Amino acid sequence: MDYSKILSDRVQALKPSGIRKFFDILDEMKDVVSLTLGQPDFVTPWHIREAGIESLEQGKTYYTSNAGLIELRREIAKYLEAKKRVTRVYYPALDSFEYKALYRKYMTGCTGLMSFTLDAAPEE
Repeated sequence: MDYSKILSDRVQALKPSGIRKFFDILDEMKDVVSLTLGQPDFVTPWHIREAGIESLEQGKTYYTSNAGLIELRREIAKYLEAKKRVTRVYYPALDSFEYKALYRKYMTGCTGLMSFTLDAAPEE
């Protein structure tokens, strides 16, 4: 569709937002899983829908912080630790985090920042 015929010059002159640019970059990359907002291309499995229903029934209808739930972040970090290709997980809530004692001494709460390193060889 030729949008120049239906959009004003002023609208056409608007620059794309940073997030739009990010989405466009993701669309051009091969073998990238986008964890951004959007519609899934599959039906949500029943056990996940059931957990959502249970959360609603418990009154959990509020947004979390941008960092998300610490319990979920901790489980994601543990999951990553168990993967063969993941050589190291950096997350203060993990018992294996080498600076956990320092983190607990000087910080409050738990950061949402998590990173990990991968072995260069693909899993068999």
